[in-house]
Amino acid sequence: MDALEHAAMNQLGFQSHESDDDEDGSEDGDADSELNEDRNKGKSRAPRNSKFDGVIKPTTLRFYTGTTKAALIEAKKLYRREVMLKNLFPTREDDLGDATRCLSNIIKNFRDEGRVFPRGM
Repeated sequence: MDALEHAAMNQLGFQSHESDDDEDGSEDGDADSELNEDRNKGKSRAPRNSKFDGVIKPTTLRFYTGTTKAALIEAKKLYRREVMLKNLFPTREDDLGDATRCLSNIIKNFRDEGRVFPRGM
């Protein structure tokens, strides 16, 4: 790997599996590490959940527990199957009723099985 390819791979965050020795036998690893330290000084990577602000909102599945969470997961699976079989490109305006119908069917099935939902559901 030549120096240009090595620099491009480092910039993209790939680790080279080749030796840091150049063809002439010299090592320039110290110069590369100093360059990378200067470039990344004061910067840190964002965590994967960088949008999470510590408040669990009712618009997320994390908010729900027990039977309610299980019903939402099953309704999501049912709706995904329906989308795959009937309408590959649903729109919110036209097809939100289908998702609501899936959730209503799952809730009815869960209640028929004797599962208990918390008040308000």
